[in-house]
Amino acid sequence: NYLERYLVEMQDAKWDAVAETGYLYRVFAQGEPAPALALARRIAPFLKQHPGVYVESRGNALLVFCPTLELAMAQDLAGIFELADLLAANVSA
Repeated sequence: NYLERYLVEMQDAKWDAVAETGYLYRVFAQGEPAPALALARRIAPFLKQHPGVYVESRGNALLVFCPTLELAMAQDLAGIFELADLLAANVSA
């Protein structure tokens, strides 16, 4: 699986997201999983509105894509900026 090969230094945070949100989300963390889990819970409402989105945040970098889509249209970028703002607000909180 792509994620298992790519996330070499990461551990599955073992979040039972289906029980909490009704959706399947996987959260990986480097080191202590609690901060990643707290952030995932905060952005879960956004993810529900954008199904199939992959989000990765490392340091000051944000990667957002949807494997089923090709190039994002201009109107779709607003959602990405909304997610970036949400992540920034919650990481610094």
